[in-house]
Amino acid sequence: MIKRLDSKYEKKVIDYLNIEKEINTFNLQELKNYGFDNVFYKVYSDIDEDGNIKGILFKCFEYLTFYSYGEFDVDKFCEFIISDIEFNEISGKTECVEAIARKLGLLKYRKVHLCRLDY
Repeated sequence: MIKRLDSKYEKKVIDYLNIEKEINTFNLQELKNYGFDNVFYKVYSDIDEDGNIKGILFKCFEYLTFYSYGEFDVDKFCEFIISDIEFNEISGKTECVEAIARKLGLLKYRKVHLCRLDY
């Protein structure tokens, strides 16, 4: 079930985002800046029966950012987006956003590349 998260999920969300922290730099910073209890910034997640995160959807005004490490229920997230959320743009991890875009019938998108410097 997808639900809006509150601050009691903070450690679990941060640990999940830190699995691929380079991809989630923006999400981690937004979470730090705005927290969970904000009028314009909301955090949603699919939490399984064991309490594991199966994908996270961030909403800041009319912009969505999606992240999942591993498999997630595309249908469940798309149904949630269609039924409950107004948005103008969705961004996030390429594989995740492409799956959601296909399911929602979003035809126009721009791919941006991320680079990690190892030194």
